[in-house]
Amino acid sequence: MRILLSLKRTITRLRANCQGQTMLEYALLAGFVAVAIALVLAAPGDNIKAIYQDTAAVLDSTESGSAPAASPAAPSADPTGDSGGGGKNKKPKKPKKNK
Repeated sequence: MRILLSLKRTITRLRANCQGQTMLEYALLAGFVAVAIALVLAAPGDNIKAIYQDTAAVLDSTESGSAPAASPAAPSADPTGDSGGGGKNKKPKKPKKNK
């Protein structure tokens, strides 16, 4: 009889202890998040690699003394000096009259 009571207490105690289950759930959740992040970052990985390689090529050519090649993504220079930043349309200033 004593063995059955001891067995019943042990089973009851093990049922109440959920720490291992919770730890396993958190580990699975962390694993799923890691896989999701890896999939999201893998998609633009080639584009990012190309950007870094282009930047490295420009820096290497600058160090060697040759002029860097123009980047196709670079904005063209505006001769008026206006950056075209979406501000108000400015009219050219009229010269002041001498009195």
